[in-house]
Amino acid sequence: MNTVTTDDTVKQYTYRSARVMDVFLNVPRYILSDLECMLAKTANARVDNHVVYAIVQSSKTTYIMFSDLNAYFGLKIQLGSW
Repeated sequence: MNTVTTDDTVKQYTYRSARVMDVFLNVPRYILSDLECMLAKTANARVDNHVVYAIVQSSKTTYIMFSDLNAYFGLKIQLGSW
C-alpha cells in the first residue's frame, strides 16, 4: 500500500501552470491511477490532467506530471502557463 507520511509534503500545481523537466521516468498514466488519487487527496486537490505534483521527502523534491496518457517523473519544474 502506498502511503504519505506526516514528514512528506505534496503540492499540486494546477492545470498547465508548470511542466516537469529533467524527466527520468515516463510511464502510462493508468498504471499510476492509485498514486495519482493519493497525491491529489494529500494535496487537498482534485485529480486533473496536465498537473504537476511536487513531493518533498527529507528535503529532496521529486516532481510528477500527469498528462492525458502518461506520467512523467522529473527532478525540476518550469513554472508558467503552457
